[in-house]
Amino acid sequence: MTLFLNSPDFRAIQKAGASGEYASSDWRIRMGSAAVATAMLGQVDLMITGRDDFLALAEQSALDKSGLILASTHTTDQDMTIATAALSPVTDVILTAASPNMSFRKPLLRSMYTLVGLDNFYPVPFRIDPSKAKQRYAPLPFSMSDYDSLTNRIISGTSVVSAVQNPRTAKGVANTGRIGNDFGQLVPHLALTTGRPVVPINVIIEGQQQNPAQLNYGTFDIAFARREKEAMIVFGAPVTADEELVGEYKEVRQSDKRSACNELYHMRKSFGTAVLAILKETESAYYGE
Repeated sequence: MTLFLNSPDFRAIQKAGASGEYASSDWRIRMGSAAVATAMLGQVDLMITGRDDFLALAEQSALDKSGLILASTHTTDQDMTIATAALSPVTDVILTAASPNMSFRKPLLRSMYTLVGLDNFYPVPFRIDPSKAKQRYAPLPFSMSDYDSLTNRIISGTSVVSAVQNPRTAKGVANTGRIGNDFGQLVPHLALTTGRPVVPINVIIEGQQQNPAQLNYGTFDIAFARREKEAMIVFGAPVTADEELVGEYKEVRQSDKRSACNELYHMRKSFGTAVLAILKETESAYYGE
């Protein structure tokens, strides 16, 4: 058992990143994500699987000067950060994040995002729901135009970490620590728009099914941090939308058919569900099912 920063698998990725063969991230996001992962996981036996295949893909991405779509789980609020810590030494990456976290309405969170660099995050639009006293923020209905500049950044060489499942971590929601069926629309939209590979990334932390506050709400729990635990980061085989599918998605989007929105949604659902299925296979293998 050791800390995330000192784990042999993470050190191996850092060493690869130092070789100069990869497009590594801004130092603020490398250091910030690794610091958060180390603090949140505490004593951990970390295993990163699929590392060599991912390194080969990251190297090719750097040569192509075109980004990757890094599709993380969201069974805890730390999944995307932990995944980013593991891949940022070898990938030029930004993260998607709920827009309220970067607003002046949440000054503490905004200050943390500012330290890591607001330009290292892409906001997912949320709105305030005045009917609720708690959990007042809700995502706006998915709109493709909100992410046009993000797709341009991916095509230009920046990779993005985004959750392929809707969060399982809202207060009051029964969280079993397992992947649900509710796919997020952004990852499949990016894949179908850019044609770039989607890398499924499963973050599994021993004890996450108890939904500890340390992993979900950022409350530091010394007992959890000191407890010995396993954690696994699994880089799955990349999934790429073929040229025909990308072309069809573009054609439908540009059409004026009344059924266009529904067709696009079902294309995103089909692709997103396929990525979720890969993550569920990894999860089932971990739990011996």
